[in-house]
Amino acid sequence: MKHETVTLIPDKKAYYRDRIIEILPALADKDFTMVLSSSLTVADSRPQTGYCALVEDKLYIIEDGKHKDTLDLSRTREFHADSGIGQVALECMLDGETYIICRGDMSHQSEYATLAKRLNKYLEQQVFEKEYDKTHNRSCPQCGRQLQHGSHICMHCVDKSRIFKRLWEIARPYKWTLLASIVLFFLITGMNMINPILNRILVDDYITPHNAGGFRGFALVILSMFVLHIVVNATSILRSIALIFAGNKIIVHLRDMVFNKVQMLSVSKISKRTAGEIMQRVTQDTGEIQNFVVHRLSNIIEQSLILIGVSIMLFMTDWRLALMILVPIPLVSMSFRFFWRYTHRLYHRQ
Repeated sequence: MKHETVTLIPDKKAYYRDRIIEILPALADKDFTMVLSSSLTVADSRPQTGYCALVEDKLYIIEDGKHKDTLDLSRTREFHADSGIGQVALECMLDGETYIICRGDMSHQSEYATLAKRLNKYLEQQVFEKEYDKTHNRSCPQCGRQLQHGSHICMHCVDKSRIFKRLWEIARPYKWTLLASIVLFFLITGMNMINPILNRILVDDYITPHNAGGFRGFALVILSMFVLHIVVNATSILRSIALIFAGNKIIVHLRDMVFNKVQMLSVSKISKRTAGEIMQRVTQDTGEIQNFVVHRLSNIIEQSLILIGVSIMLFMTDWRLALMILVPIPLVSMSFRFFWRYTHRLYHRQ
């Protein structure tokens, strides 16, 4: 087999290599093709410090400071990363059975998943490419964060307005359909604001015992509420049809763009990606944009209009009551943002 020494992150590889050599001195003069760390024991998921190293067709496994096992790659098949609850394991098929190589917390998820792909490619092509280091360990020149595998764009530093402008250029041919759906949003919100008024009339003028009105007026209010409910539902259906129509047109355009881009790639570029990764770009990634246009964006617009409409009605009814309700909103928003960031960090540390 042809070997080309590559690194994960230079300082980490040197540190891992030194620790491995302390335990296995015989590897001091060898070229390390790949190294990685593990933080949990395989048997009982106990915290520990371990390492794995690929050296000359053999995978050396160190767990809890001791040499645990050495795998001959000729006996292995199908490397993959198996994610569990708060942990991820790098596994392979060894002599027809599943073998757990190492286990780590969720901070190792991306590393294990990517290394499993590279090891599978290594078994197929008998070479560990240098391009792996260039594509997997690139960092943003502005903020220093590690870029996502296969991407050269940092989502923290990219100009979000440019992304929306590009999306608008794609959606421009369907602007009238989108405009119609936005108008329907305003109509639905306005009609929903009528329902509390009808409820107030029903309670104050017809249900309250000391101020009960005639049956005719009572029936008229009930009929109005029923008709309003039908009209709101019908308008919501029309709005959904308009959004789905525009979303489907946009997704077809996007997938056509991505497919044409894939066809323009050279054979060497395509060979660096698995068929599943390419299909994910064409279907799943574009599907996320469709989901944003059809569901998430519509939900943002709807909830924003409801907040504005309810606020106006509250101030028209009693400005003091409106202030009592609206003043806590900044505090609630800040608390929500704080707990979201806390749980986000906790998830990635688990």
